[in-house]
Amino acid sequence: MTPLPSAAPFVAGLDLGQSRDFSALALLERTLHTGPRDPVTWTLPAAEFYVLRRLHRFPLGTPYPQVVDALAHLFAAPPLARRATLVVDATGIGAPVVDYLRRTRLPVTLQPVCITAGQAASLGPGRLSVPRKDLIAALHLLLEQGRLLVPESLSLGRTLARELKNFSRRAGLHDDLVLALSLAAWSSLRRWPFRAARYNQSISDPRRNTRS
Repeated sequence: MTPLPSAAPFVAGLDLGQSRDFSALALLERTLHTGPRDPVTWTLPAAEFYVLRRLHRFPLGTPYPQVVDALAHLFAAPPLARRATLVVDATGIGAPVVDYLRRTRLPVTLQPVCITAGQAASLGPGRLSVPRKDLIAALHLLLEQGRLLVPESLSLGRTLARELKNFSRRAGLHDDLVLALSLAAWSSLRRWPFRAARYNQSISDPRRNTRS
């Protein structure tokens, strides 16, 4: 598994919680996995995968300035400094947090997203409005294609698995990790559209080599 030579191969999703909900962060790294060259055409089959490098859930009631401070510390250090996009839920209470993030000038590309119940995405002043179903569909696509890789040792990995299992039938259950990961997945697929022709099922399963 090889990190792509991209200026910003990392995409993080931030779901902002309120008094009864956690704020959560999910960090993806876009990587490239290649198979053996075709002996006739000499082409190199390759597929893009997304490794879930970090899951973090802030304690309930964490003030948003503390969340921003934690993000500033995380994104100021290598390998993330100036190599990451931060996708933020700017719905409702998220709007002033986005303004605070802009004033803080984190070394990231900031992408505010308003989550809607609509049918189509639209562009507004300084942010995108995206249907919730589109965010979830992006995550499901990566899961169905086997291109989302979750190291076994990842903190909160089992919690994420439970959220994914309960998501469609949840009733008052937490879904902050799923939404944070969906934001990152949606932005990743939007920035780097997947070309099916580049994907070769004969490529060995990279999950066996995923770094923990």
